[in-house]
Amino acid sequence: MFEPFFNGALLAYKLGDFQESFDLATKALAICPDHHDSLELVKQLKNRVPQPEPASLLALPCERPARHCSSEPPTPTLADFSML
Repeated sequence: MFEPFFNGALLAYKLGDFQESFDLATKALAICPDHHDSLELVKQLKNRVPQPEPASLLALPCERPARHCSSEPPTPTLADFSML
């Protein structure tokens, strides 16, 4: 499910934590690349957050194709809990 990541990104944005917002919105897009609101949030944040090197973007895993955005979520891994 991408919604928890997007909701966290939106909350972080409203609190002024733009780096955290960008990180969470990027995670939401890794799960659901077509999510319009996440795409718009990342576009807004690109001017506020330093961008990673292009090679590091290639390492970002896409957990599920967009057609699976509303289906059952992937099994959580330890990396999913690193933001706690």
